[in-house]
Amino acid sequence: MAQLEWSNGALSDFEPEVLPSEKWALYSSFPTSHKITESLDTGFAYAMGYKALISFIEEKHSLSAKKLDKVNLFALSAYLLSLSPFRRASIVKTMHDWIPTYSYLCRQGRHYSPICPRCLLETETPNHVRICSAPAAIHGRKLLLDQYLASLVSLGTPIYIIATFKLKLSSTLGIPFLHKYKVTTPIPLPSYKTLILAICHQNIVGWSNFLRGYISSFWEVAYNTAHSSTMEKKCSNWAVQLVLASSELYHKIWKDRNQFIHGSNRQEARAKLREHILSQVHSIYKHPPKLHKRFPRVLSVPLHDRLKRSTLNLQCWLSRIDHQISVSHFLLKSRPSGQLSLLQAAY
Repeated sequence: MAQLEWSNGALSDFEPEVLPSEKWALYSSFPTSHKITESLDTGFAYAMGYKALISFIEEKHSLSAKKLDKVNLFALSAYLLSLSPFRRASIVKTMHDWIPTYSYLCRQGRHYSPICPRCLLETETPNHVRICSAPAAIHGRKLLLDQYLASLVSLGTPIYIIATFKLKLSSTLGIPFLHKYKVTTPIPLPSYKTLILAICHQNIVGWSNFLRGYISSFWEVAYNTAHSSTMEKKCSNWAVQLVLASSELYHKIWKDRNQFIHGSNRQEARAKLREHILSQVHSIYKHPPKLHKRFPRVLSVPLHDRLKRSTLNLQCWLSRIDHQISVSHFLLKSRPSGQLSLLQAAY
């Protein structure tokens, strides 16, 4: 293949190389011209999907090609490839906000209200989950951020980088300012310059994208600069560990929300599900829907008798009520005003 004459403009100035021990060689032009030396299936799939992937990221997270140019995608890729397929799928869904918030479930007709179940004030979107004003949600994010910063300390991260992350992420997550990790000594000039460069570029990329794993490459430069003039132990894969900690923080915020709604074990999940179902039943009995006469009235069964039934039975009843409401709406609206039914016309 390497002996073919390349017509692609990206490879016009590139001389393909075939080693003496090789019969043929395969090259890819995405993201840069390079030789595929590992799995052909993986290399081919990566090359074919690269443009679509970059286009999706640019549109989904408002990241232009210039912004992505200095994002440490190698660290993000290394982190994702280190995960099991199941874990990777879960993290990627959270990164791209493919999460079943109430607003999303409401659009699909799988939930009755888009309002956040914790603060009960705003529509629950992926962005709202990150900044929900409910006291329990704020407390949970504060604890998670504190754990995140402590993990960076264990990696030998300079205190001024940790203090920067504390300030920026506290604002991004809508939590009170933490009083830990204050800078008490002057920052050396070379380290200060790289820190300012990293902050400016991350401001452009976005700190919400920082939590998704899109971390500026200048943070690794700032870390290496700090350790170049000291004898402190340096973490060899600090950038990958930073992506891991940041992505896990974002994922744990979503898990904290799920634990509030569904509980942390099966027993809590059953109890919370029944509580949710009973609240829906109470709501229907408080404001009974107008059903067609072919359907039994909601109040034909007393509320105290209805509440004695099993959770599964109540779920089925709620599903039937939703169907009856939609059918009743169709039957009541489909007949023109003044038109008689067949039964009325016969008598």
